[in-house]
Amino acid sequence: MSDKKENKHKSSSGLGLAIGVAGVAAGVAAAVWEYKREKTEMDGQLTQMREECANPFVSVYNVNPMVGDLIEIRRKNYSHWAVYVGKGFVIHLNSNENVFDTEVKYTVNSLTDVVEGCECRVNNLETAAKSKNLVALDVD
Repeated sequence: MSDKKENKHKSSSGLGLAIGVAGVAAGVAAAVWEYKREKTEMDGQLTQMREECANPFVSVYNVNPMVGDLIEIRRKNYSHWAVYVGKGFVIHLNSNENVFDTEVKYTVNSLTDVVEGCECRVNNLETAAKSKNLVALDVD
């Protein structure tokens, strides 16, 4: 009789484990769905902001940034961004070995080096800022 109780206990604990695993799987699925939904919305907003920029992508030798301009660099699968600080240099986020990593650092490099043969443009996101009623402050 004790064997039957023990087997019944094992069966019910197995059922509890299965229910727990199913609950975790459902939670993960919901989180993934939410991430994909938010990513899709964000991708749409970024696409709209890029399309609203009047400046075309050009060779780094044909762009004339001013200090403080945002430079959008068109890579194969993403846009890299930098802030022009003058004399041909930019500040940008950099990770090790071109791998998306959690350890990133701000670096100062020449715009030509950062562009790496890709096309770039000045994109200060002015239209996007205006749509959110954001106004740039004067430097002075």
